[in-house]
Amino acid sequence: MKYISGLAIIFLLTLSSAFSQTKLNGESFSERLKNTPNAQLVDVRTAEEYGAGHLPNARNVDFRKNDFLQQMESLDKNEPVMIYCLGGGRSAEAAKLLVAQGFKEVYDLEGGYMRWTVEKRPVEGVDRSNNPIVGMPVSEYNELIASDKPVLVDFTAKWCAPCKALYPKIKKMESEFEGRAIVKIIDIDVNKTVAEHLGIQYLPLIYLYKDGQIVWQTTGAVSENKLREVISEQL
Repeated sequence: MKYISGLAIIFLLTLSSAFSQTKLNGESFSERLKNTPNAQLVDVRTAEEYGAGHLPNARNVDFRKNDFLQQMESLDKNEPVMIYCLGGGRSAEAAKLLVAQGFKEVYDLEGGYMRWTVEKRPVEGVDRSNNPIVGMPVSEYNELIASDKPVLVDFTAKWCAPCKALYPKIKKMESEFEGRAIVKIIDIDVNKTVAEHLGIQYLPLIYLYKDGQIVWQTTGAVSENKLREVISEQL
């Protein structure tokens, strides 16, 4: 019986080793795309995000749509699949799901489209020639953070689940510190110029400024008490 169990474990380990998901930085992702003729490049963002700019020759399959797996079935599971989203969250989830569905090689772009564009790598569907301003101009952002009051900036996006969880806390701080501090929520999809200027790669992201300088910052979950504490220290 022990012998049979041992064989079962070996079989499972061998099977799992045949399927893999790998996170690659922009340079490695780009090199693999160039050197892998059969690579299947998939943008797992929404159609709206894709339409505003995407990696060259990428196919758009929205990870949040119910037919995601159905559409992915049209790909060859034996050939490499290279995926990305805006910041890396959705593509990481998609990579795990695809491996579980039998795709042998899945490569996930670390930092997603945000980092890719910050690094000035090639994209399609967006005109960079004249550096068009999308949303808030950088000059307006600089004016905002130059206030002599503490300025808390929450960078967010509609597709970011942790950002949605953080939203009520940010709104509460806005109410509590009204007149004493400035609390600003900035959607990076709507304000791409500022997001690219700051090189934002992860969400949620919070910057606290005083006189134009960052005095505190954090990513991910944060408590109301911590937010209240760091703002109060700058009053």
